[in-house]
Amino acid sequence: MITRQEVIDRIEIMEDGVIQVRHATYFVEDGVRLGPPAYTRSTLTPINTLPPAADARLRRVAVAVHTPDVVDAYREKHNPSRAIPLDEIGPENRP
Repeated sequence: MITRQEVIDRIEIMEDGVIQVRHATYFVEDGVRLGPPAYTRSTLTPINTLPPAADARLRRVAVAVHTPDVVDAYREKHNPSRAIPLDEIGPENRP
C-alpha cells in the first residue's frame, strides 16, 4: 500500500523574524520512500497566529523567535502608514 508522508524538513529564520517553512511530501510503500519529495513552502510572520494544529517543533521555534521586541520591530517596519525617511529609499526611487 502506498501512503503519503508529509514532514517539515526545514525551518529558517529570517533577519526580520519571519519564519520560512519547507514542507516535504513523500510517497512511501512498505516503509520505502518512492522518489524525491515534492516541496511546498510557507511563511510565518511575527504578527501571524499559529493554527492550533501547527507542528509542535514549529510552535516551539515561533515562541522562541517571536518575542515582543521582534513583533514590535516587525510591526514598525511593515506599518503602511509609516513615513519612510529618504535615506531608506534607494536613489532610483527618489523624487
